Amino acid sequence: MKKIQKPLLALATIFLFASCTKKQEKQEEIATANEIDIPEADFSESEQTLSPETDFLKESSEVAEEKNKNAVDVDFTKMSQTMIFAQSFNMILESPNYLGKTVKFQGQVFSNYNEMAKTTLHSVIQYDATACCQAGFEFILPPGSEYPADGSEIEVIGRFAYTDKFTFDYFYLDCTEVKQI
Repeated sequence: MKKIQKPLLALATIFLFASCTKKQEKQEEIATANEIDIPEADFSESEQTLSPETDFLKESSEVAEEKNKNAVDVDFTKMSQTMIFAQSFNMILESPNYLGKTVKFQGQVFSNYNEMAKTTLHSVIQYDATACCQAGFEFILPPGSEYPADGSEIEVIGRFAYTDKFTFDYFYLDCTEVKQI
């Protein structure tokens, strides 16, 4: 019995010392971080005149904002097959986080007639290497646009949106751009 008690006592002592030193180091780090002085900015009205340097920065930020309007939030064209399936599944599960985001997707066109909606639905589908699994989105073009032929390879860019016209949330890409590959 004494043979078991000595190693357990030694082990307990080591844990006590190890936990105390780490806690003390963290407290010192926090204290050091709290001692940092951050100067306060003065935004008085007298200093609001723009110099040529700030004019350039303002123009640059306006250009960056314009580029961000055309930026793609979720680019499937740069993902592996595994990531394409994972990301598309995540977009359905976490749909509120993706609504309104710009999506870029490549694949084959597939169309079918939906009896319930009395309309033809057009989808872009990406197959994996063995063609057993697929991921994709329905895409809707602006009125008057011509849809690509079934089986053609395309790249679509559109806003992730949904409708409840089928009595459930139905997700699609509201396309701004479609190009043949």
